[in-house]
Amino acid sequence: MKSYITLQGNKIFCLLESSPEKELSIPFSEDTRKTLGGWSDRYERMVRTHENAGLFELGCEMFMFFDTNGWATAWLRDEGRRMLEVSVEETESEGAILLLDIPWEILAGKNGYLAEDPAQLYLVHRYIGPFQNRKPAPPQYRDLAAMFMAAAPRGQEELDFEAEEVAILETTANLPMQLYVEESGCIQFLEERIAIEGPFEIVHLSCHGDIDRDRGPVLAMETPEGGVSLTAPRDLIGALGEHTTPLVFLSACRSAELGKTSQTTTTTSESSQPPIEPFTRTLVKAGVANVIGWDGSVFDPDAITFAHIFYAELAKYNSVTYASAMARAKMLQQHRENNASALHWHLARTYAGKQGGGALCERKKEKRKKQNSTYKEFLDKKHKQVPVATAQEFVGRRRQSQEILRIFRDNSSTGVLIYGMGNIGKSSLAARVANRMATHTSVVIYRDYDSLVIFNKLVQALPGSERESCKSRWQTSIMHDGEVLADAMEELLEDSFDRHPILLIVDDLEQILVDPQPSQFTTPVKDCPGSPENWRKALSAVIHAFDNADTESRLLLTSRYRFTLPDSSGRELADVLHELQLPPMKKRERIKQWQAAERLTESKGLSTEIDREVRDEVLAKILVATGGNPGLQEILSRPLLTGELDAASSALEAIVQWRESGEVPEEESVAMDFFKRVSFQVYRKALTSSQADQLRAATLFSEDIPIPKTAIVAVGKAAGVHDPETAIHRLIALGLVDQWGQINSIPHIAANPLARPLVPPRLSAAERELLANAAIEPITEAWQNEEGVFPHDSRSVEAAEILQTGKGKPQLIEKTAIAAGHFLFRQEDNAKDAFRVLTNALEKLTSVFHPPTPQFLILTADCAERLGERAMQIQVLETGQNLQSDDKAGLAQITAQYATSVIAHSDPQKALKILRKVLYLFENEDEKLLRAITLGQIADILEQRGETEEALRIRKEEELPVYEKLGDVRSRAVTMGKIADIFEQRGETEEALRIRKEEELPVYEKLGDV
Repeated sequence: MKSYITLQGNKIFCLLESSPEKELSIPFSEDTRKTLGGWSDRYERMVRTHENAGLFELGCEMFMFFDTNGWATAWLRDEGRRMLEVSVEETESEGAILLLDIPWEILAGKNGYLAEDPAQLYLVHRYIGPFQNRKPAPPQYRDLAAMFMAAAPRGQEELDFEAEEVAILETTANLPMQLYVEESGCIQFLEERIAIEGPFEIVHLSCHGDIDRDRGPVLAMETPEGGVSLTAPRDLIGALGEHTTPLVFLSACRSAELGKTSQTTTTTSESSQPPIEPFTRTLVKAGVANVIGWDGSVFDPDAITFAHIFYAELAKYNSVTYASAMARAKMLQQHRENNASALHWHLARTYAGKQGGGALCERKKEKRKKQNSTYKEFLDKKHKQVPVATAQEFVGRRRQSQEILRIFRDNSSTGVLIYGMGNIGKSSLAARVANRMATHTSVVIYRDYDSLVIFNKLVQALPGSERESCKSRWQTSIMHDGEVLADAMEELLEDSFDRHPILLIVDDLEQILVDPQPSQFTTPVKDCPGSPENWRKALSAVIHAFDNADTESRLLLTSRYRFTLPDSSGRELADVLHELQLPPMKKRERIKQWQAAERLTESKGLSTEIDREVRDEVLAKILVATGGNPGLQEILSRPLLTGELDAASSALEAIVQWRESGEVPEEESVAMDFFKRVSFQVYRKALTSSQADQLRAATLFSEDIPIPKTAIVAVGKAAGVHDPETAIHRLIALGLVDQWGQINSIPHIAANPLARPLVPPRLSAAERELLANAAIEPITEAWQNEEGVFPHDSRSVEAAEILQTGKGKPQLIEKTAIAAGHFLFRQEDNAKDAFRVLTNALEKLTSVFHPPTPQFLILTADCAERLGERAMQIQVLETGQNLQSDDKAGLAQITAQYATSVIAHSDPQKALKILRKVLYLFENEDEKLLRAITLGQIADILEQRGETEEALRIRKEEELPVYEKLGDVRSRAVTMGKIADIFEQRGETEEALRIRKEEELPVYEKLGDV
């Protein structure tokens, strides 16, 4: 039965379609306002704390409110699906705001949530528009076209958008839906794709969302360069164009949340500052027929599960409202079976405009022409050649995909060459790019690179009516002279393949390159004079044709090495290609690859339970040993995923043996697959002694961090390499040194982890000191800013190691140790490594009689305290008691710590006296934080002495306001926890529980502090 709850004037009307006499009228009085606003505020608190315990009670309370004359009961008693439309004509009035903000999804009767009734599905959507003027727009096609775009700006926590894309692909694999993907994450390029390739029924955006105090609701999209671009509703509305997409799915936290300013709550009076309208509502008002968003922060798995179910239902010709209701019901069922899963089953919000609420495709309509939008599991799908990472397996490589697609979009190069070490994922990246180019037909050249073979592959990509005429015109000439292929291709590229563009992929090009030789700077293409398989002519023809033609078609090549191919005039054809080296995968990408493989194994029912602790220990070693090589990681992970622990361990041992000795093991293991595919002997023979020395010198630096090229050059010179620049260039061309792009306009490179064993033995202590001394200056110049500060990231750890290995200046040793300590201890929560870096630095400083600064000692003492190294903590703090420094606040802080760490245990009164004396030293504006910390230490001692009232006063009136003013959310949460402790001691457990659930826990969850 269909029901309506609508706001008309100053009344809320509840209507039943089949029983008009049951109409319920509720005056929008002050009491009504408080009731509705109270529901919203309670729900918001539960969402913020991820606490579902009170949801059912709230849902029942809402039901009873609308059942004063039996209206809600009559609705439930009727047969059929339960459809609720919450309707408002405008969104500015307080009544409309409250009515839309209520969590209708959790409505519950005495027998449970309406959403979990298996017999009568509960459908709900919020409608914005004239109550009597709504009619869902009729679908245009039998199938659906969906544009998916994820955003992962640099510097932000990366969402599991690959899994969300895979969920949509999997659930609609056999249904009438085509998924297109815009890789850029950039609204500007999304607009272009929609304009050129549309219309689409769906635009699905997966990204971070937030509510900015000044700008309102925003999505964290990407700039063309990959930075953060805060996108407001008006920006997205502009990108959708004149003919707006029927459904926009904002899979972004808080995209449907009502934004409340510091002066606003849902229950404020008319004179208060109005709340900020959600992103979703703004889109509906702009004319988007259907919008889905999240009313709060949602967990990745919940967003993925909802999308998986929702799109399966939508592609079965069901309405948007029905599809979202089914997703909600199935998620609630999952939550019932496991309380830890589908926690946010109720959080999705479905909005409709005057043409919304209906289905987006219809069986009786015509089917649109299917484009090249299906995901390939083989690079050459037609011939099932070159297996690549499937959609379920592929992760990462976002920046490289974006770079290639940007070059293709701008047509700024003749083609792109992807190169890098074997098994690094070149073919999989090529397939990924092909999958992103739905308007281009992929033509793959693999294993057979003869001119005639290439021509015949191209003919197959032509429309059927053009094939025979093309073959009769060109085939015989190309059979006699492979160079004629260039003329044939140029004609095709400017005619048929301009109207029906192709992506020509020449894969595994190293198969027709000679083995790299020490005397060669780049690797030549093999030549077979007199043979029909003249690969030089064939490849020259391909590059010449793309270089000369004005075409929409594109060229992509993959190879282990850079190659050289001069034409008859001496022009280097390789120079017209954009060369993109594929580096190892970063730590985050390696973990995502494992998680994707784990999901896939479980979905196939192949996973076997083994001891989790043992498995995680082996996995940690695999992620390090494979050095970011995705192919090798896949080989070693496979037996671990299926419970073959012995096989996984023996394969891991083989790789570790290679990493330590540089010798390929003879014992059989699954790792031999990798050694057969990647012949390290070829690499070893390709190196001159200078190149080998340069590569060995580069092993001074850690594996997983890009190093300034200037530092790699410097250590090469120190190792006796005559021309380090040339040696490095050659190592890059072979894929043995990886390019990581520019950081602060300085090129960064690193020795490939799996290439390091090519140049044994390992550096001796004396060699490491020699090379480290050479690296100090370029490392410092590249990573130290104008104020002399090192970045609080992994670079500072590397800089600290280099300065401590060599003979760095004491001031620099201390600076890098402090930066590294802050990064490891404060950001990574890794006290152990932070303590090691700091104590090593302290030993160096002591050996040259350089007094450490208070800042250094405080950080070292904090690490010692965290690790339980009490003796070292006291030693460090005692050192500070005799320190001479202009940093009076720092000295006072050390004294305060010394008082709480040492004296408080034996003489609390003396400790309090010291702390109160120290407190008066923190009077400057920039020392407020130190003052607050000291106040907290005083409160700690008072609490230990049983003076809880004074301790509570200090925390609430003096300490807490400082953290709030400074915006220090973590310190505020810690203090709230201590306040809760006091309430517990006093037996006020209810207030203590409220503080922990509403004030403390949400902060730690948001910060990811497990």
